Amino acid sequence: MNTRVRAAAAQSSIILSTSPPESPHLAGMLLSRRARVPHVVDLRDGWIDEPLKEQIIGSRVRRWLETSMERAVLAHAALVFVTSNEWKELLLARMPHMQSKVHVLTNAYPSQQDPIVPPPANGVELPRLVYAGRFTGSRVSGDPSQLISLLKREASSSRTPFEIRFIGELNKDEVKQLDQLGAAIQQYGWKVVKIGVISASQAQHECMMAHGLLLLSTCRGSLPSKLFDYIATGHPMLAMSPVASATWNTCQKLPQAWRVDLHGHHHGEKYGSFCGFVQSCPQAALPAEFHDQAVGKRFQEFVASLLTAPVQAIPSTLSRLHQPGSAPFPGESAAPTTSPPPRRALQSRSAAG
Repeated sequence: MNTRVRAAAAQSSIILSTSPPESPHLAGMLLSRRARVPHVVDLRDGWIDEPLKEQIIGSRVRRWLETSMERAVLAHAALVFVTSNEWKELLLARMPHMQSKVHVLTNAYPSQQDPIVPPPANGVELPRLVYAGRFTGSRVSGDPSQLISLLKREASSSRTPFEIRFIGELNKDEVKQLDQLGAAIQQYGWKVVKIGVISASQAQHECMMAHGLLLLSTCRGSLPSKLFDYIATGHPMLAMSPVASATWNTCQKLPQAWRVDLHGHHHGEKYGSFCGFVQSCPQAALPAEFHDQAVGKRFQEFVASLLTAPVQAIPSTLSRLHQPGSAPFPGESAAPTTSPPPRRALQSRSAAG
């Protein structure tokens, strides 16, 4: 392992690793063992629960290997963060003994100026609905067909035509489906525009200038980071997801969200159509609990409680790390008996080592 990284770890108060990908967690565990400081594991997406890697789904051997690595990393960790209560339930169903160390820390929307109010329709340019990001690639199950079917129904029933703008990489099948959508809704005055891959700042501007936003989530436990980019705009948002999923339950608390069940056609909103919701929904106030300052404060409180906890309150692996003269890990020298120097946080990334 890189000497500079090991030296930095020795001066740190915690080792923080975040995913995806999951390799930083393995590096973080090794650094934590060597430096004898707590390891905080930040799971921004599923490892074994709703995994991103298609190989974990399709290969028993790969799943067994990844499960073994996950179990070792989480057993060693002092704290484990997941992004939703639903994901916490999935993880604890497999590892109920980890109840005390698993906590929810959502993503956040960034500090910025007040949301932009998109210009009203002027009779020349159509009001815009924007979908940002890929359908598949990040998740193999992100089939857009259900969303496309809903948009066809919206076009046939809405008195106001819209332009639907799709931002991001598309595969050949998705391009074909969107072309078919455009042909089907053209008779109602609607239009489909495929923008492709653009910069993050350009995508943010597109979302800010939209009249409505489109979100598709197929997961139960994971919250898409795009949800928080959408929240930051304050604009009306169609959220298609499974009922009782993390996205469904989170959007229930958002005045700007109009939910529809991924596996059916019902929804619990007072407006009968998303287009009606877009035209009637006022600009939403941004929820304070998902602001980056609020989420950052919760993170700091978790870490502070870890660093100030008595030795006996820290998981057994860390108790061993903190005890001077304790038996070393295989291949390591004994723990120093002198007081350690002042420490700071070290974040483990995939490039570490």
